[in-house]
Amino acid sequence: MSTDIRSSTPLAGLLVVSLGASLAAMDLAVNVAFPAITDAFALETASIRWVIICYVLTYSSLMLAFGRLGDRIGHRQVFRAGLIVSALAFVLCALAPDYQSLLAARVVQGVGAALTLSCAPALATLLFDESRRVRALGHYGTLTALAGVLAPLIGGISIAALGWSGVFWFRAPLAVLALLLLPLLADTQPLSSASQRTPNPTQSLFRDIDFVLPNVAGVVVHFAAFAVPLLVPYYLVRIAGHAAFEAGAALALSPVGVLIGSALTAKVADRVGVRRAALVGGMVVAAGSVMIALWPDAPWLSLMLATLFLHGAGLGLFQVAYADIVLGALPRRDRGVAGSLTMVTRTIGIMSAAAALTALLEAVESHRRTAGASEAAAFTDAFATVFLCMASLLAVFFALSVLRRRTWLAR
Repeated sequence: MSTDIRSSTPLAGLLVVSLGASLAAMDLAVNVAFPAITDAFALETASIRWVIICYVLTYSSLMLAFGRLGDRIGHRQVFRAGLIVSALAFVLCALAPDYQSLLAARVVQGVGAALTLSCAPALATLLFDESRRVRALGHYGTLTALAGVLAPLIGGISIAALGWSGVFWFRAPLAVLALLLLPLLADTQPLSSASQRTPNPTQSLFRDIDFVLPNVAGVVVHFAAFAVPLLVPYYLVRIAGHAAFEAGAALALSPVGVLIGSALTAKVADRVGVRRAALVGGMVVAAGSVMIALWPDAPWLSLMLATLFLHGAGLGLFQVAYADIVLGALPRRDRGVAGSLTMVTRTIGIMSAAAALTALLEAVESHRRTAGASEAAAFTDAFATVFLCMASLLAVFFALSVLRRRTWLAR
């Protein structure tokens, strides 16, 4: 049986897929609400990591299994289930009466995200001819990045109107809308029966260093890049003195960059090759991290916006190029597993960053306060230290991995 789902309206189908996947991309709005959630539940700053970890750990642990399920029973069925669970989860999060209830609801949200995201890349790429795979991924990345652009803005407005719960309320009707539009998206069917499938389509590939290194890069780049949505909201509120809406507007420049970087990936890949495009994207993220570390105590708005945009553009370029490397390495019948793998490496990086970067920030901040620094000075020193460490991590990783020239420099 064929997995081809191309129809006369592939763009309509792509919009539906992107809307569903955007529910997860819009979780950036929750980052804008971190200070409000911290205050509402009287939490220490480091405790906010569990809002991320409960969600990310859940969907990262389920992603590959759901991607495999989509390859077997059809990607749209799994995608639909994700939309239903997500709509329920947003309501549960918004109504959470205490911090423990919020964390439990975030686990439910993680299940919904795993169901939708595991099959979204497969649905997006199978709508188009295989020769247009990079462009399909670029369109998909651009549309989901657009959601990331809007999320901090809508999040800031929602917080002002409804408090921290607003960042969950506004997504529930979007999940319902995606469900209503689902008939525009044709389904995929398995290519063959399960006795005809290989038991683990990635097993042999993980013996290939040229496949392994890009996947390790997926973890490393997202680990380093998550410092922006995790820590920049605190900088914008505590140091720059912005209100929630203003902070959301400034933070939106990062997903604007992701949007532009995603849109340009096909052109860059046509010129230099998809692997070199991924390398360039990773190094631009490193450069952006250095520039963010140099933000002064009295920040310049133009400098902040420019560096957030640059950082995001590098991330968008890397994400699409990396996804194409992985999806191109596996056969079309295992597209659900391939797409899930790109999300798993992303979420491993994010989950690790949520725990490690807040701990690093708190440790440096505490050390500087003990040494007599003011609260603001201690935070800015810790903030700069974290971003310099992330830039160094990326520079060292790519400098070492590029020694195997075929991994990154082959066209």
